Amino acid sequence: MDPRERYLDLLKGCLTRTLDGLGETYLPVLPHRGSWKHWAFEPVRRYLERRDMQVIRRVPFNATARAEGREWPAARPMTSPPR
Repeated sequence: MDPRERYLDLLKGCLTRTLDGLGETYLPVLPHRGSWKHWAFEPVRRYLERRDMQVIRRVPFNATARAEGREWPAARPMTSPPR
């Protein structure tokens, strides 16, 4: 493989966070409204919100979903290989 192609593949992998499955994403924890979990979690959420924090959960990397554009990386560029 040509060094220029290798560099472009490396750059593409870095921007899309697809190198070695490093592209995990994070989503906020939001219990369903009206559930007992929501009722118990709401004071904690408000407390953290005043301190500019939130509870999040990690979503494992899914290469197929990322390639199809169904999952967005936590990285700044909103790109995926087919785009």
